[in-house]
Amino acid sequence: MSTPMHNCSYCNQLVPDGNPYCGKCGGPQVYKPKGSAVGLQLDPWIITAPSAKQQFQGDNEAVRALVNTWRNDTDHGRTREIQQQIDEALSSGSLTRNDSYYYCCPWSPIYSVNRDLKIGDTRLKRGQQFTLDISAEEIPRGGAFKRAILVGDFGATDNIDYCLPDDKN
Repeated sequence: MSTPMHNCSYCNQLVPDGNPYCGKCGGPQVYKPKGSAVGLQLDPWIITAPSAKQQFQGDNEAVRALVNTWRNDTDHGRTREIQQQIDEALSSGSLTRNDSYYYCCPWSPIYSVNRDLKIGDTRLKRGQQFTLDISAEEIPRGGAFKRAILVGDFGATDNIDYCLPDDKN
């Protein structure tokens, strides 16, 4: 009798059902909210721009960076809630997703604000640009997990940052 398998949502490697981590990339296979015995599948690419996902899904270093980010996120629910607010604002036309993405893992889209709104704890005004910036890069140096709406004027760059703690960037 063969063991039931599923594809890792990080790297697409086949993983035996019930394994908590992927043998190839180390990605956690289930997300369990605090106090819940029920596991929920976490789409690790939920924040990533579609074009970036296509570019980075086959890149082992990018997958390692994504695994590191999600493993260190102390409140997956809050991160998903902010992304859900962004998705709802996109659906209502309050935001537009640009063709570009932020240069740091998890390579979030750049959004343009069409109507004043609030995402997370950040008030955004018409005409601004922002991205959802999450990172575990500072944790080994005593820092905290970063989850923030980053507002700015974003320009094109060829720089890519995996935002791993051992990065030299």
